[in-house]
Amino acid sequence: MDSYYRGPLWFILIIFTLPHLTCNRVCPSSCLCIITGAVQCVGHNITDIPKQLPANTYLLNLINTDMNVINERKTFNGLGGLQILDLSRNRLTNLVSDVFDGLTNLTFLNLGRNSIKRLPPSVFHSLTQLRHLYMYNNELDVLEAEMFDELVHLKYLKIHQNQIASLPPHVFWSLRNLKNLTLSSNQLQVIPEKSFYNMPKLTQLTIYKNPLLSLPYQLMGHMPEMIEFYIYYTNLTTVPGNLFTNMKKMDLPPTLHVFLLLFSLNAVVWACPDGCKCQGSKIICSGLSDFPTTVPSSITTIFFFNCSIYSLKPEDLTDFSNALGIFVIKDTDLREVHPGTFDSTLNIGALGLTGTGLKDLPEALFQNLQKLESLNLKGNQLLVLRTNWFSSLTHLKILDLSKNLFTSAPVKIFHPLTGLEYLYLSGNNILRLSRETFKGLFDLKTLRLNKNLLQELAIGSLDDLGNLEELSLNDNLITHLHHDMFSKTPKLQKLFLSHNRLTSLPQGIFLNLPLLSQISLYENQLESLGQGVFGPMPLKELWLYDNKLSRVEDDTFRNLTQLHLLVLSRNQISYVSTGAFRGLEQLGEVSLHTNLLTNLQTGTFQGLPSLVNISLEHNFISSLPVGSLQGLSHLGQMDLRNNSLHNLPQESLDALTIAKEVLLQQNPWSCDKDILPLRDWLRLHPSKANQTLLVCEVPFSLNGELIALLTDENLVSLSSTREPVLTSTEKRRKPNTPPTRQTSSTPPVKTTTNSKHEEVTSSGQGEQETVSNNTSITLIIIAVVSTVIISTVIISCVCWRKNKRGRGDIRRRNKNSVL
Repeated sequence: MDSYYRGPLWFILIIFTLPHLTCNRVCPSSCLCIITGAVQCVGHNITDIPKQLPANTYLLNLINTDMNVINERKTFNGLGGLQILDLSRNRLTNLVSDVFDGLTNLTFLNLGRNSIKRLPPSVFHSLTQLRHLYMYNNELDVLEAEMFDELVHLKYLKIHQNQIASLPPHVFWSLRNLKNLTLSSNQLQVIPEKSFYNMPKLTQLTIYKNPLLSLPYQLMGHMPEMIEFYIYYTNLTTVPGNLFTNMKKMDLPPTLHVFLLLFSLNAVVWACPDGCKCQGSKIICSGLSDFPTTVPSSITTIFFFNCSIYSLKPEDLTDFSNALGIFVIKDTDLREVHPGTFDSTLNIGALGLTGTGLKDLPEALFQNLQKLESLNLKGNQLLVLRTNWFSSLTHLKILDLSKNLFTSAPVKIFHPLTGLEYLYLSGNNILRLSRETFKGLFDLKTLRLNKNLLQELAIGSLDDLGNLEELSLNDNLITHLHHDMFSKTPKLQKLFLSHNRLTSLPQGIFLNLPLLSQISLYENQLESLGQGVFGPMPLKELWLYDNKLSRVEDDTFRNLTQLHLLVLSRNQISYVSTGAFRGLEQLGEVSLHTNLLTNLQTGTFQGLPSLVNISLEHNFISSLPVGSLQGLSHLGQMDLRNNSLHNLPQESLDALTIAKEVLLQQNPWSCDKDILPLRDWLRLHPSKANQTLLVCEVPFSLNGELIALLTDENLVSLSSTREPVLTSTEKRRKPNTPPTRQTSSTPPVKTTTNSKHEEVTSSGQGEQETVSNNTSITLIIIAVVSTVIISTVIISCVCWRKNKRGRGDIRRRNKNSVL
């Protein structure tokens, strides 16, 4: 009985194990892992530190989760190489004393924006290499005396926005390398003597927004590098006369960039409007329902946000109009600005009306603002642009009209702005622009037209923009570009054309852009790239994913001699020419994953001495040509996952040996005699590939077996039986003939006949009962096997969809997912 069912039971065990062998478990499902060792885990479904983090993790961002406690003390065991740990924006309330033990290489730790009330004295003692420690925006009410004693290399300590009411004496004395200390927005009424001694490298100290009643005579030690000291918004009425004695660089004149703000001292407390905060000649107001009536005439800057002021009138600004230099209303339900409101504010240099309910403005609203240099009208509900709005603004340098609702721009609206350097028109509904729209804007450096509804850009519309450095046209509906479109913008450094409907790029379109260092062409419908598209330029990265490219021809990128990263993933590429990457001697990474490649040309990657990573996963490659990796002495990773590799001959494996890591899982490995070179290679180089993920697909009897563990007997026995590769139809075996594994180590089951067993009683029940029992057991096994197979298929499909990462919207993910 045991011998009869041993085969099916092993088969069931393999079927149960198969999903775990075929799904990549190196990265937790709730995280995004980058091959270089960066891991990010975000989401409210996370309640604890994910398990099985990659061993090479150097950066771990675990933010915006529902985690309120770290359950296991040895959570970070095995992550000795971790350098950056961000645990901010969670719900942590406390930490155990040894939670960070073993993280001796950690240099950055962020615990900000949690609900931590208290920390053990020794919680940071093992972090001897820490440079940055952030604990802001928590509920700490006390700092333990020995908390920072081992952090001798710490440079930045941020403890602001807590509830700290007292400081232990000398708590900071071990921090001799500290440069920045923030203690603002706490509950400190007193600070112990000599608290800030032994910090000779301190450059910035903030203790503002504490209910300080007094400061000790001996507070500040020798601080020759101190340049910023903030102590405003306190209850101080006086400060010690020697407060700044030990600060050589604290020369009080403002020309030396000293920011000593003592706005809470009685000497500077003057009548400030209710709901506002006043700092010198500046006023910041929030939550107001009416414009304040007691604004001093000396005010130069006034800022309103989150108010309910519905209208703005000339009389609102009368008392301080002559002195006003900066006026901003932000995120306020402003509905109307009356004509003449700014007629008397002749000296205003910056004006902002952003995030309001404004749908229109008076035609002559800005006519007297001849000194205006910056006008921000972003995020309103403007339906039209008036032709004469900007007719008098000859000194304007920055104009932001983004995120409104207008569909067109009058032809001459920008013509008076001859000194304009930055023009933002993004996030509107602009359908078309005239060829003359930007005429005369000779000084323009940045033009942003992204996120509109443009289908084309008129020929010659950029001809006067000889000093343009940045042009954003992404997220429109542009279908074509004229070959001379950028011929008169030789200073262009950044060009964004992604997420349009471009099907081709004319020859020579990018030839006259010698300074272009950044360009985006992804998420278009490009079908081909010619040899003359790209001219010489200092481009470092080229992103072409999510297009419809089918071929990459010789010398396509030859002029891009400084290119470091080339992303061609998620296209329809079936052919890459031998000279496709010719001239790219600085190329460090090329991504061709998720295409239609069935093979590679010999020499495709030759002449690329700096190449480190090659991504070829999710293609249909069935073999590697001899010499395909010749000369790649710095190759770090070769990714061949999810291709059509059945086996690899010895010469291909010899070529792969130069890579530090080779990803070979999710291929249809055929475990016959031709698999021997791969098996031996895996044993010889155990660190180059994850052996637990490389399993046989055929023959059926070895399905799911680890290739590295195959024995010669497995393959000899297989050769002698010559089991055929089953078709999908043939794999449907009869229920009463389950497959059994045949190996030389398992002796054949002997069968004997017993006359007594063959006898049939007069009632005929003997044989009938035996058949009935066997049939029942067989049916049970069939039912179990069928259920497991169906479950496995479903799980495998989920894994496949997860690993395939076909055509998702990359704008919602980190762009590294296309690498």
